[in-house]
Amino acid sequence: IYGYRYMVEKFRDTHYYKVLKFIRNNFPEYEDSFFDSISDDQYESKKWLCGVLKDLKITEPKQVEKYCIDTGVAGWKYPLLIDIVGSWFGWPLIEMIDKVAAGRITTIDCFDIDETSKKIMAQYKNFFAPEYNITQHDDYFDRKEIRRRHFIFCTSCEHMDDLVNRQYYKGNPFLCLQSNNYFGLKEHINCVNNVDELIKKNKIKKVWFKGEKQMTGYKRFMVIGQWE
Repeated sequence: IYGYRYMVEKFRDTHYYKVLKFIRNNFPEYEDSFFDSISDDQYESKKWLCGVLKDLKITEPKQVEKYCIDTGVAGWKYPLLIDIVGSWFGWPLIEMIDKVAAGRITTIDCFDIDETSKKIMAQYKNFFAPEYNITQHDDYFDRKEIRRRHFIFCTSCEHMDDLVNRQYYKGNPFLCLQSNNYFGLKEHINCVNNVDELIKKNKIKKVWFKGEKQMTGYKRFMVIGQWE
């Protein structure tokens, strides 16, 4: 019913509040960023994404054969491999994805260029102690190795270049992308006017879902699809 910010302010025994205490003691200048990461808009955006994923059932083993999806592995009995681009503090998105994946995650690779954000995310990892591997990396666009992933998440496409590096992936991963039309911020270097522009710019050919949601003062656009 309530978003994460309410939980932090109401219940001080949560992992989120423990992370907030770490930030206040070590990086007080990041407190606003922390509260932004668990704001109502951020909560609703990620809840929307994971709700659609659950409805599509593309994380469930039986659906792979039903939809005849080539993910680069033989069926979905194998663990899920995930990239999160622009991971920020990682949570609450990781927590939400984990609930949808229902124990099938083996590896999440997180990419963010901000070193302090990665230190804060490390605290989340310590407190939540997930059973799967979470590895932190720097700039996503600097990695050139060939890798296999089932899902690529980016809920902040407005902050970076388009995700068109298809050549570095085996199989045909799902892209779960969000952007917005909030052109007024200087750090928003790659906003879009509508969801179809988001699809076109990221060269997505197979669309499983596309939509938009009115937020506070802007629209958020989302697509779940594949390059092929």
